[in-house]
Amino acid sequence: MRRPIPVASPPEKGEYLVGAPVLVAMKAALYNAMIETGTRKADLARRLGVNPPQVDRLLDVEHSSKVEKLELALAQVGRKAQIEILAA
Repeated sequence: MRRPIPVASPPEKGEYLVGAPVLVAMKAALYNAMIETGTRKADLARRLGVNPPQVDRLLDVEHSSKVEKLELALAQVGRKAQIEILAA
């Protein structure tokens, strides 16, 4: 449907925070960046030098992609991943 995945909003009173795994967050960010920049899957595949099914796997939350591949794909759409480790 090519609609962006909504980002988290600040929690309201009584709501609970639910975290997303790092890979899922990166895949959502890649998908949103592709929509924002008008990048099609075929375009990204060409830039990465891979076949289009490999881009499908990069966006599939059930496929365990390598972080390095997602970082490379994000860079191709003008994005950079950054991670922050906090005390529990």
